[in-house]
Amino acid sequence: MRLVLATRVLNEDDVIEAFARHHAPMVDQLLFLDNGSTDRSVEILRALHDEGLPVAVLQCHSASFQEAVHLTVLHRYAAGAFAADWVVHLDADEFLDTRVGPNHLRARLADAEAHALRLRVIHYPHMPGQDADELVVPARLTQREAALRAHFKLLVRGGADSPRMYVDPGCHNARLDGEVVVPESEESLRIAHYPRRSPWQQVSKAVIGRLKGLAGGRAVLEAQHGIHYESMLQVLRERPASLLADAHFLACSGGSEPLVVDPIRYFGGALRYTRRCDWQMKAVRNLAVFAEELATQHGRLVDEVAGVGDALQGWTTQLVRLV
Repeated sequence: MRLVLATRVLNEDDVIEAFARHHAPMVDQLLFLDNGSTDRSVEILRALHDEGLPVAVLQCHSASFQEAVHLTVLHRYAAGAFAADWVVHLDADEFLDTRVGPNHLRARLADAEAHALRLRVIHYPHMPGQDADELVVPARLTQREAALRAHFKLLVRGGADSPRMYVDPGCHNARLDGEVVVPESEESLRIAHYPRRSPWQQVSKAVIGRLKGLAGGRAVLEAQHGIHYESMLQVLRERPASLLADAHFLACSGGSEPLVVDPIRYFGGALRYTRRCDWQMKAVRNLAVFAEELATQHGRLVDEVAGVGDALQGWTTQLVRLV
C-alpha cells in the first residue's frame, strides 16, 4: 500500500521542514504544490529532496481562491504519478498526531473499508512565554484548546477511483461521481493544527485569505469560502490600531478558550535548514508580493480576455455624486 502526503504551500518556511521530516517516516511520498512562495519554502524543500527525502514539488501561481481545484489536481496527480492508494491531504501547518508510532497511520488505513477516513483537527494557538528559539513548531506550541471542536478533515482513498474523486476545500468533504463520500471516523489519529505561529503571520494570512476569496468571484463568496477572515480584514480596514497597537494581541493570538498542555509526538528529528523568522518583516513582504501578483493577474485578464477591458472601462465611468 502506497501513501502519498499532498500539501499546498504558500510562504511556510518557518514550519515546512519540520512538517516534511515529521511525516516522512509515515508515507512513501511527500508531494507539495507551491502557490508562489517568495520566502525560503521552495529552497528548503529542494534541500530536503537533495538530502534524500521523497520530496516532489509542483508550482502554480494563483491570486484567487482555487483550493478545490488544487486539492483535486493534487489527489489525481498523487494517484497517477506515485500510485497512491491513499492520499493524506494536509496543510503545511497541520501535523498528524499519533501517540502510537509512525507506522500506525499505515496500519489504520490498511484496515479502512470506506473511501475516506475522518480525523479530528485540534488547534494549538500561539501563546506568550513560548521559547522563540525553538524552531520545531510542535515542540514550541504545546498547549491545545481544551474543548475539542467539531472540526474534521478527511484522508481520501486513491487508486483507480482517483479520476472520479473531487476534493472539497479544506478536504473536509470529498465526492465520488458527484456523491458525497461517507467516511469512517477515527480517534486514534488526530491532526494538530498550528495556524497562528505569530500575530503578524495571522494578520497577513487573514488579509491574503480574504482577498483570494474576493478575487474568486461570486461563486466563492456565495459558498463563504474564507469567510472566517472577513472580520479581521474589516478591523484592519476600519480601526487597525485596535489590533496592531494592542499589546495583548501582539503577545498572544490565542482566544479566551481554556488550554491544556498536550504536545504531539514529533517524529522528525533535528532541523537543518530552518531559520528564526522576523515575522513583522515577513508579513509586510507577503502582503506586498501578493498585492503585486493580484494586480499582475488582473492586468493579464485585461490584456488577454476579450471583453474584460471594455467592462472595466464601463465600471470606471460610472460616477456617483457624493456631495
